[in-house]
Amino acid sequence: MFRGGYTGKILRIDLNQRKAATGDYPEELRRKYLGGRGVAAYFYYNELPAVLDPLSPENKIFFITGPLTGMPVLASTKMQLATRSPDTGHYLCSNSSGNFGPYLKFAGYDGVILEGRASSP
Repeated sequence: MFRGGYTGKILRIDLNQRKAATGDYPEELRRKYLGGRGVAAYFYYNELPAVLDPLSPENKIFFITGPLTGMPVLASTKMQLATRSPDTGHYLCSNSSGNFGPYLKFAGYDGVILEGRASSP
């Protein structure tokens, strides 16, 4: 299931189109930006423009797990969230624990990228 701690898949959810698609998570990216924090920063800086209103539909939220997420070891429930902060307008990265990260990995994904804006809450 996990090769080197990764599944090799990213789930992209487009709220504008109400569609989800699975994308590949290249091995060279996993090797170069080891861990959820590094990969979340990679997606943030490569997929968002330098100038962006944090509350616009062009902002994205990146939920990224690391290679140990879901493994039977201590502190393996961690996951990173990255986005453009509505408070500062700059990079925001937050670490969370709980079941979401491991369950995401067990479902076959290393991360979820939320794009767009839903028409209703």
